[in-house]
Amino acid sequence: MLLCAYIYKFIGENLLLSLSLYFLIILSFTLITYLLMINTDTDQYNNLNKNSSFIDIFYFNISTLSSVGYGDIYPISQTAKLISIFGQMIILVLLLDGTEGIKKLFRLC
Repeated sequence: MLLCAYIYKFIGENLLLSLSLYFLIILSFTLITYLLMINTDTDQYNNLNKNSSFIDIFYFNISTLSSVGYGDIYPISQTAKLISIFGQMIILVLLLDGTEGIKKLFRLC
C-alpha cells in the first residue's frame, strides 16, 4: 500500500509537469500563430486576422490541440495547416505518455 502511495505521488508530480508542458506548448503555438498572421499578407486562418485578440488565437490553439476543433476557426494556408498538424502530433505523444503512466499505476496496485 505504501508503494502505491509513493507511485501516486510520483505520477501526480509528473501530471503537474505534463500540464505545465502542455500549457507551454499551447502558448508557443499561440505565439507562432500570431507571428504567422502579422507577418503575412494572405489569410492564414478562417475567422482570424491581424486584428484578432490574444484570446481568439489562444482559443483556436486550445481547441485545435485538445482535438475538439469546433470548426469556427481553421487553417487555410498550407503553412498554417502544417503548424496545426505539428502541434497535434506533439500533444498526441504527450497524451499517450500520460496514459501509459496511469496504466502502470493500476498494474502495480
